[in-house]
Amino acid sequence: MLYKEEIFDNITLIQITSRQINYYRWNLFVVIVVSILLFLNGCKSNNDDFNGIRITTPYVSIEIDTITLKTNEQCVSGFIYHDMYYIYSLYYGYRLITFDRLGNIRNSSPLPERIDRHWMLDYSFKNDSLIALNENRGMTTYLLDKELGNWKLINRMEAPVYEDKDYRVLKTANGEWGGMVYFINKNTQEIYRAYSNEVVNVVKFHNKYYVTNTSWRSSIYEITYPEKMQKFHGLINDIVNNRAESNEKERYVFEGLKNVVDTSDFSISIAGSFIHKNRFLQLWNVRNEYNSKEVHITEFINGKLEHRYTFDFDTGIMGIKYLYFDGYKHFLNFDTKYREIFGAIEIDNDIIKIHFFKQEKE
Repeated sequence: MLYKEEIFDNITLIQITSRQINYYRWNLFVVIVVSILLFLNGCKSNNDDFNGIRITTPYVSIEIDTITLKTNEQCVSGFIYHDMYYIYSLYYGYRLITFDRLGNIRNSSPLPERIDRHWMLDYSFKNDSLIALNENRGMTTYLLDKELGNWKLINRMEAPVYEDKDYRVLKTANGEWGGMVYFINKNTQEIYRAYSNEVVNVVKFHNKYYVTNTSWRSSIYEITYPEKMQKFHGLINDIVNNRAESNEKERYVFEGLKNVVDTSDFSISIAGSFIHKNRFLQLWNVRNEYNSKEVHITEFINGKLEHRYTFDFDTGIMGIKYLYFDGYKHFLNFDTKYREIFGAIEIDNDIIKIHFFKQEKE
């Protein structure tokens, strides 16, 4: 008690000496400090409500969790955008359903009639908007309306695979015949290009650009000076409409490229490169192995790849597809050997987050 009370005839007499005042003040101070610390610790506990697996090594920091989607619709694939989950559903002629981080439905919209029903889409982040390129259906282009949670058909437009203050990077693709990567100088508008069998993504590390490629083989090209690549004299519109090269031979241009990683091992493919813990890392997925459970992370350092971590998932994790980079995070998605379980990946310099999605059972 802070005060010693004596009650005589319904009159309260408070007897406090100066020594007691100092003593009580000190106790009050201690109580206040302890209360503040407990409050802050409680806030931390409430914010840190992660319910999953955490893995920390000198090379990676990983969080793995499972998100239960509160719907009875058959969901098959999805992606992350603006902190929401966008999930493709087979219900009523294919739909796009928006879920919050707790798995609650926020929106549900029918897919456009012409959009690829296997969701074999290329994604691009531009001006804080998400674009989907539908190469298999007449090269149509869609813009995600985050308010309504649906894809809107738009005119064909630039879809950068990477952008910084100096360059916008575009790509062309022609299946097994390869494609090219194009660097557009933002100051001069001059365009430089080189071969790429199929661009996955582009990152900048230690003032060098690294183009990750995959198709029938996986490779990484290092570009120190884009201006040393072949100068392109055509129009940006030619690149956008995938008609910048007239034949396969024209694509075999390697000026300004340094091939630093190259593998023709068909059993494994690179799913993307990224910067994590200030290291240049790569994600590898076993290819065409339905029962495979392993996903590998390597680091490109001192001119070679070094193994850094291997996941071993009971569900299997396969078909990892790189989606887009928003300037801060890399976003990917994947399948598993169970049709009803699929997932998405977020990667930045601090954390690698792997989300498994499953549906709430009735």
